[in-house]
This record gives sequence, structure tokens and C-alpha cells, in this order.
Amino acid sequence: MDKLLKNNWFVKIISFLIAVLLYANVVTNEPAGLFQFDQKETGGAEVHNNLLYIDLTAKYDDQKFIVSGLPEKVTVQLRGSKDSILKTTLANGHKAFVDLRGLGPGIHEVNVKTTGFDDGMVVTVVPKTIEVKIQKKETKTLPVQIDLINESKVKDGYEIGEPIVSPSQVEVTGPKALVDKVSFVEGLVDVKGKSETVEATAALSAYDAEGNEVNVTINPAVVQVKVPITAASKNVEIQLKPKGSLPDGLTIQSIDKKPAQVTLFGPEKVLEDLSYIEVPFDLSGIQDDQTIQVKIPVPDGVSKVSPEQLTLTIDVAKKVSKTFQDIFVDVTGKSEGLTYTLEKPDDGLVDVTLTGPKETVGSVDPDQIEVYIDVSNLAPGEHTVPVQVVSLKNHVEGSADPKQAKVQVSSKE
Repeated sequence: MDKLLKNNWFVKIISFLIAVLLYANVVTNEPAGLFQFDQKETGGAEVHNNLLYIDLTAKYDDQKFIVSGLPEKVTVQLRGSKDSILKTTLANGHKAFVDLRGLGPGIHEVNVKTTGFDDGMVVTVVPKTIEVKIQKKETKTLPVQIDLINESKVKDGYEIGEPIVSPSQVEVTGPKALVDKVSFVEGLVDVKGKSETVEATAALSAYDAEGNEVNVTINPAVVQVKVPITAASKNVEIQLKPKGSLPDGLTIQSIDKKPAQVTLFGPEKVLEDLSYIEVPFDLSGIQDDQTIQVKIPVPDGVSKVSPEQLTLTIDVAKKVSKTFQDIFVDVTGKSEGLTYTLEKPDDGLVDVTLTGPKETVGSVDPDQIEVYIDVSNLAPGEHTVPVQVVSLKNHVEGSADPKQAKVQVSSKE
């Protein structure tokens, strides 16, 4: 073995074979050369054959025309000496092409030409001629349409807004006959189960008026899409619902709430039945003026409330009571054809005690106090009904003495 390695011819042959194997591994996906060196004696000279598979290109004005029918590769058969074939095979300068310059729209049969091969070898291209179709190139601009998939399957209570596309227009390029067929360009976005704005990319396709896809080039082929998905909403007032009680001797003088309204999100059928929202808060433990944060409850069927918290500024004051005498009792809710006689109190006057913040109660004038009984829907006969005091100021409670009245209802003769 050592003797073989010292033999120059043996080393040259091994080096050549290694070079061939390396070349076969670095060429394109298809084998660039079969390296079938078929030796033939012609006048004492060795003649070798080899096949190459090389890319086929076309020379034409690609701004005006589109070419179809052009194969990606052609087979080139080389015939010549071993050295010239090896040199050509390992080189990168050889090309195969068709020259379409000067040809107009239509179907043409053209010769495949080669360049970059050694003049000392015979080069044969398979196929020698090819048939190509040249068409006039056209470009037009179209708006992008977005088709939303599963619109009916977004989460309950949510609505889909108009998609926002960037860019909003694209260029459609291709043979004039195909471009003229394009009616619209469209991409797809799936919104199934979504409950918030969707941001996605959409691959575009071109279609004719019947919805059949048209094979043209779209630039850009992919667009950015933003699909707003929001819940139906409604603004409602807040009604405070205090729980617990303040320490003895204290009462609420004022409560400032921020915000005064909240926004409810949810199905329209649920929202249409809501005109306000009750917010409970606890008075227990409040000894003096305080600002507190209260979580706003989410009503049944509502998906979201905004904001989620309410700020209450509570001012407290010393609670006092003051009694006002001989306040006239009004009778409301009378019906035609009936007469109403107030039997108790027989003079139609009651005493009213107001309880609340000292400053507020002290500022009340007797003429501001309203007391009434409601006789709506009372049939002829004697009835006992509550005496009600109209709330004239926040956080002031009123009670009448007597608390109930007797009224005689009679038919007019």
C-alpha cells in the first residue's frame, strides 16, 4: 500500500475521482453531470461524452411581456476530450437561453442557444427548440377585500367592526387576457371564538366575477388586517346601595361618586333591560369623612363593566332630629265619580320629624315639607293608608305622626 501511495499516477487518479465525487455533491438538486466517459477511438484520439442539466433563461422585455411554456432546465450533451469536458463541467460560465427579443405576442418556436462552452467540444442541447407563448403584460390596481370566516361564532355579546387593511390596494399583474378577468382581490381572516380585536396577515387571491380564482401575480401578496371586535355597550346611572350603619349619632351628609355613570358591555337583549346599576357599599366602621374604593358588580348576562371601580367620597355629620307641626296632608290619585273624606287626621294635619345632618335639617323651611296619601285604585269604603313624606334633601329621613290615615271613599250621587 505504501508503494501505491508513492506512485504519482495512482495519486492523480485518486485525486481526480475525489474531485468528481465532490462536484456531484455540490451541484443543484438534479445532477449537473453524469460523467459517463465513453471512450471511443476516432483516428487514435479519445472522445468522451457527458451530460449536464442547466437552467434555461430567456432574453425579453419583462416590462412589456410575459413568457410561458419555458422549461426550467435543458439537457446539454458534451462531446470532446476528457480535459475539456472536466474543465467545462467544473466551470460556472456556461448558460442555455432563448432569445425572444424582437418577437411580439403569440406562440413561437425558438432555438435554444448556449454560451460559455469550450470551442473544442461538440455541444448538443436537448430539446433543440421549444415552443413559448408571449403575452402582453398588464397591471391594474384593485382594492383589497377581506372575507371574515365564522362571523357568527364570535363570543356572545360581541360585535365585529369593519376590517382595516394595510395596504388597502394592491397591484395585479399578468397577461392582459387574465388581468381583464380579475373582478376582485380577497383575503381570509378567521374570527371564530374571538372576543377582542384580531390582528392577522392574510394571503391574497384574485377572482373573476363568478368567484373563480385567476392565476395572476399580486403585489404585495400578503396584507396586514385588523378586525375590531367589541361588545355592544350602554351607559347607565349608578345607584348607591348602602349596607350596615354608621355609629350612633352620625349620619351621611353627602356622598360624591366618581364616575356618575358606567359603561356596560354585553348582548343587546340584556343591555336594553338595564337602565341603572346598583353598587353596594358598607357603612360599618366609618367614623369620619372618608374616600373609599368600591368594586362595581357585573350584572347577570353582562360581559364587562367599565370602569371596574367606583370612588366614593363620604362626608359624615352629627345626626339630629327636628319636628315640624301641622303639616298639611295632600290626597293624590283621586278618580272621577268618587269622593274622598279624610277621617284621620280629621283636620288633615300631621307632625313631621326630620332626621339627618344638623346643618341640612336646620336649613329646612316648613313650607318645603310635602306629605301625602295615595288613594289610587281605592274602591268605595273605608281604607287605612300610609302617610308618606317626600324626601326633600339627600340623607334626610322624614316620618309623620300619625303614620297612617283613614279615608272614606264614596260614589258621587
